[in-house]
Amino acid sequence: MQRDGPAVFDDDRVGREREELTGWDRILTDTIYYGLGGVLLLTFPAQWLVFQTPAIDLEATAAVWGALVATILGIGFARGGHLEAIGEWPSLSGRVLGSVGGYRSVLTRGVYLCSTFLIAAYGGAVVAIAVASVVGGVNASGLAAIVGACVGAIAIAALPTVLNDSHRLAPIRVGYHAIALAATVQYARPFDFGIGDPAAALFAIGLLAAAIFDAVWLLRRSR
Repeated sequence: MQRDGPAVFDDDRVGREREELTGWDRILTDTIYYGLGGVLLLTFPAQWLVFQTPAIDLEATAAVWGALVATILGIGFARGGHLEAIGEWPSLSGRVLGSVGGYRSVLTRGVYLCSTFLIAAYGGAVVAIAVASVVGGVNASGLAAIVGACVGAIAIAALPTVLNDSHRLAPIRVGYHAIALAATVQYARPFDFGIGDPAAALFAIGLLAAAIFDAVWLLRRSR
């Protein structure tokens, strides 16, 4: 135990052992450790905002669950090399975070995924409610989950392009985050302290600050 104990904190060794896994062990590790673990950590602010939404809450929650499943599976299969067009999804290890730009890249991914979840949640809810009001017998929550899953899948497929540090992509990234934050203010109502959780305002402000930081860094980097 004394010999093996410190190895738990050896990122290089642990990382190599994970990468050497094959078959179902590799698929489960990529999907649960890298996909589920990473997504839940990076999108916690967005999930908090969605789950305390005072209106269209059932549809928004269903949509964000659909987006969650799609992003987790997308990242898992991308890391396993089954979706080469998506590229590699870096781990949240000390090796990555300790490198130059490590935390910045994590923040960029976090803001992007949070915006994806918020757009999926509120966009999916609005679309599902609109369709259900026109077409009788349609389950709005089920449809919202499908729409959310589609948004999540598209967002993961667009990762290599959208997260590329290119000046021409700055308007796209800024617009994407702006739409997500506008939808959040409209439906989550984080600054209406008479409803919901007051902490929602802090998460909304935090996401705004992170989005601004990402945009400023991208504009400076790509000059």
